Amino acid sequence: MEKINTRTLKQQLTLGDCEKILTDLTIPIYTKGDKTWRLYTGCHHKDAYKGGHNLIFYTDTKSFQCVTQCSCSFDIIGLTQRRLKTLEKPCSFMDAVGFIAQSTGKEIGDYKRVSKQPNICDWSGLERFVRMRKGDSLLKTFDPCILNELESSYYEGWIDEGISIETQKKFGIKYYRRANQICIPCRNREGELIGIRCRNLDPERLETAKYIPLITLDGQSYAFPTNQVFYGINYTWEAIERTQTVTIVESEKATMKLDTWYGEDNTALGMFGHNLGLKRRNQLIKMGVKRVIYVPDNDWIGKTPEDFDRWKKEIKGFIDSWAGYAQVEIVWDTLDVLQPKENAVDQTKEVWEELFNNREIC
Repeated sequence: MEKINTRTLKQQLTLGDCEKILTDLTIPIYTKGDKTWRLYTGCHHKDAYKGGHNLIFYTDTKSFQCVTQCSCSFDIIGLTQRRLKTLEKPCSFMDAVGFIAQSTGKEIGDYKRVSKQPNICDWSGLERFVRMRKGDSLLKTFDPCILNELESSYYEGWIDEGISIETQKKFGIKYYRRANQICIPCRNREGELIGIRCRNLDPERLETAKYIPLITLDGQSYAFPTNQVFYGINYTWEAIERTQTVTIVESEKATMKLDTWYGEDNTALGMFGHNLGLKRRNQLIKMGVKRVIYVPDNDWIGKTPEDFDRWKKEIKGFIDSWAGYAQVEIVWDTLDVLQPKENAVDQTKEVWEELFNNREIC
């Protein structure tokens, strides 16, 4: 089977052409930056304004990423197909190409046909998807098109634990079959992809580590400094700023489970462990946070008295770091129901809310 070679078409498109196509597709632009534009989500909303401004356009690769319902990446042709389908118009591949050609005044006949490339597992050349943020030598951003190479499968174990398929789809959970790993994309506040963590499922890999960065066949690592970023901030920052409240949990799972329960009212952020650090604390202060709800893991259960003292010291250090900035509230295991390394969110919603209502205001 053959397909249109879109490389020439997309290479010829200027940013002005892209803006013209978006206008003709009735997808409004919310903000325009040098690297990214923020668009209203016309990819899955007939009235684009109703979906919020959660569609990101990357100016260097001319690719798009919907960080809400679609939770995937696509090029200008893919976006056009999605928009035409939403508008209940013919939306085949050729319909989209024809729409783009008509919008920009280009000739379809200029584009050649090439054979479909069979090897979907060839990761070579993916280094071009890595970008460095200006003025930041540590924090990379990655082109989200890498996520299109991973399967859109949802982990049954998490479903059993109360993390819905809808939430897993929203957070872009993927599956890397070759390594038998659940892939967890991490994004910054603007929705840019800054790394991918994997949850190992193979027993042999679990003996080494439960969570590791995604590493593709060509050796490309999607590691990122977990001590500098929050998980879920691209979805919860608006609720955090609106309520001046943040719920800090240690894991991605807890962040997603609270999203399943509370949706747009979720104020949870995962910090990939138990050490907040001044940089992330200051980020929350700048967001106007006045109330901090901390849900620690019960890491001390079943361990020595020395471990318990160390755990208490860490909790005290967390509380002290907010002195003069925000009120801290701790959700303890007041019902004595948690197993080692569990936290209150690991329980049912009813138990969580009872533990939450019993929280200690420091």
